[in-house]
Amino acid sequence: MKKVKLLLNVGTNFSATSPFHYTVSWDHKCVYTGHIKENAYLHNLMLGDKPLRQDANIANPIIFKNPAIKPHELRLESEYIDGKWTKEEESQFFQETPSIDNYISYYLKHWENCKHDYEWVGDFSNQNALLSIPFMFSIRDKLLEHFDIKITMQFRDPVRRLFSVANKWVKNGKYPNMTPIQVMYQWLSGAFEPNAYYSSIYRKYSQIWGAENVRAIIMEELWNPETQKQELAYLSDFLDYNFTKVHENVYYPDMGSNSQKYEHLSDQWSDIVDITDEQYKTCAKLMKSVYTEFQKTFGYLPDEWNK
Repeated sequence: MKKVKLLLNVGTNFSATSPFHYTVSWDHKCVYTGHIKENAYLHNLMLGDKPLRQDANIANPIIFKNPAIKPHELRLESEYIDGKWTKEEESQFFQETPSIDNYISYYLKHWENCKHDYEWVGDFSNQNALLSIPFMFSIRDKLLEHFDIKITMQFRDPVRRLFSVANKWVKNGKYPNMTPIQVMYQWLSGAFEPNAYYSSIYRKYSQIWGAENVRAIIMEELWNPETQKQELAYLSDFLDYNFTKVHENVYYPDMGSNSQKYEHLSDQWSDIVDITDEQYKTCAKLMKSVYTEFQKTFGYLPDEWNK
């Protein structure tokens, strides 16, 4: 029997994972991700926790039905979910203790509901970037019994990505009485946030799933008009689907606090202040190892990085 095609998009967060999601799931009917973009199921299975969304009723109109947050096709009232799932089936995935069997059943059921329109099902949980090599090895063979698996990941200029994270955390009150750049300097005085280690994320996924099944997407290259056509061709070849455009992206071109507030992309409305050239250069020096490792792993440094 032909296997179902499953795309794991593993982040990194604040690197336009939502615009990429819309590109492959809304602008093009290639990948269907189910009830929500990020269920964090595998990460919680690795940790032995309940699903991340267990306390959020999936019928919650604020999180899952508000049209300002997600377009109709990717909300619960879409034709691929509404009337196709029982409460018991949803509870099994979202509220019961995680298991790899439940994960497999969940995406196989989504496939049965969407296969007349889509070519892939997908898990777009950014938390997947944190999955360990031993954990992925422990679930690999069972997943491959049912799925042909490919991996995509988005990388953005390391300093600018992390500065957007700092902005969001300050905006949400997690660092009272601190500015985003102060948070940045505090973070960069020790171990970096796990998502900052791009090369490590790429290498571990290549080790488990095979480098031929892993595609690292540089945000600035996919959205830059000068390189976009070539990048879309690479993506089309990788997923065997004809991609002709990319979705709007708040983070490109980088306009900081003056960025466009595009509809359905409120998760990107993060930057409340801008980073100065001097501050950027200081942070880039502190993150030099990230740029160096990227160049070692991929053989080059993207043109718009470290500037």
